[in-house]
Amino acid sequence: MLQSALRTNREYTPWASFVCGMGLTFLTASASAAEELGEPQPSAIKIDEADLKRHASFLASDTLEGRQAGSRGGQAAAAYLVNELKRMGLQPAGPNQQYRQSFGANYTNVLAQLPGNDARQTGEVILLGAHYDHVGYGSPQNSYGPIGRIHNGADDNASGVSLLLEIAECLAQAPSRPRTILFAFWDAEEIGLLGSQYWVEHPTVDRRQLKFAINMDMIGRLRNDEVTVMGWRTAAGLRNRIVDHNTQTRLQFKFDWEVTSDSDHHAFYTARIPVIHFDTGKHDDYHRPSDDVERLNWPGMQRLGNLVAQLVDDAARNSTLPGFRLESWNERRQAWPQPARQSPPTRFGLTWRPEAAQQGIIEVSRVTADSPAERLGLKPGDRLLEFGDWSNGNLLDLRSTIAISSGEIPVAWISTPAGEVQRGTVRLGGEPILIGMTYRQDSALPGCGVIETVIETSPADRAGLLPGDVLRELHGALIPLPSEFLARLQTMPREIVIQGERRGLPFISTLKLPPLATVRAD
Repeated sequence: MLQSALRTNREYTPWASFVCGMGLTFLTASASAAEELGEPQPSAIKIDEADLKRHASFLASDTLEGRQAGSRGGQAAAAYLVNELKRMGLQPAGPNQQYRQSFGANYTNVLAQLPGNDARQTGEVILLGAHYDHVGYGSPQNSYGPIGRIHNGADDNASGVSLLLEIAECLAQAPSRPRTILFAFWDAEEIGLLGSQYWVEHPTVDRRQLKFAINMDMIGRLRNDEVTVMGWRTAAGLRNRIVDHNTQTRLQFKFDWEVTSDSDHHAFYTARIPVIHFDTGKHDDYHRPSDDVERLNWPGMQRLGNLVAQLVDDAARNSTLPGFRLESWNERRQAWPQPARQSPPTRFGLTWRPEAAQQGIIEVSRVTADSPAERLGLKPGDRLLEFGDWSNGNLLDLRSTIAISSGEIPVAWISTPAGEVQRGTVRLGGEPILIGMTYRQDSALPGCGVIETVIETSPADRAGLLPGDVLRELHGALIPLPSEFLARLQTMPREIVIQGERRGLPFISTLKLPPLATVRAD
């Protein structure tokens, strides 16, 4: 991965499920379940760990002297790639039916393809790329030191190249597909994204037919299952496509709003081509001699590779693909409201002793002047026994009941100092909460809603929903416009199944609504 700036001084069958958090079930799916939900079916594509190790061990060996662009080590790496592509039976995709596209100071892109089989879509292309060069022995401009020693670049980017070779071999063995798949191994990325930029300016296919590109750079250090995804906003629905293929691999994605200029995806971004970039993040061995093959996470590379292979295969088969979103050039995360949890509004007008509440005893500690609680006759030291459907016990249930209740509510409490049970009814201040969340539309996520706020103890909160979650289905239907949400709810049962997504993981949640009489805009 290219440094962003030069330096001069010294990172069923049924659903199989596991419960995560309050009210949510995160899911993995078999083929039959995926069909039922209209999701892509899991592919038979499987990345081989032994081959990954073989490729990475050669590319990141001292023999190649850090694969600096234009060096003998870089040329040896290109020769290895060409030999592997020939062995797989992939067709050359460079100029003059060659695998190599030469440019600059002895630099070489290596290109191969799997032709499509549909005359109407054969000219359309899906591109999967990774750069194979690194920084050689290092310099003050590209190394965090020590310089003068071989920087093998196992993660940066023998990892992406090895995975690209494996995906190419897997797809070559699968049934053919309508669109052509182009496999691109970029040179001279570390000195300014030169290889990918050269190809964009001198494409070996009709660039107008390039429908989608994927870049992999530094994908060998998966930690905590987290993968960064850039470019997902360059076309409508790209994030949904990634999530649909994640039911098996169950990676957690950090969906980055920025499209930075530190890897080869950027050349396609500026050329108005939808692009996605995957990486597993920088680390202490980045651009150092210690970035060695022994530190790669092979199972993590396999998991990501399986997902990327299925994503590419799906794009090559899908009848329609979205075009480039020009809005992605100017979008910034800060322009959207920041997701947040909010405290519920004050409706009753009392607080309770937290130590007693932890034991299931709701003892009043303070009553707000001129509040419904004061007008009812509650005083500090009183113990609440019943409130509507709630009875002596859980504080969270009480707070939720207060938030959603309407009309005249029966209340029972033990008064002090007499210790007698008192009863009465109360009408709470403010409006009852029906759902307790707001969401917005996002043109990068068609048919979905993105939660902006969730009110604590509300039905949405009790269902486990969080700010930032993506809502994908509401009881089997697409998410309505926010302005149509309440009208839709009135036609639904009081328990609504929501399908959503959080950090790339699909989930199902059940939202339990209060009686219809409390319907209002939250």
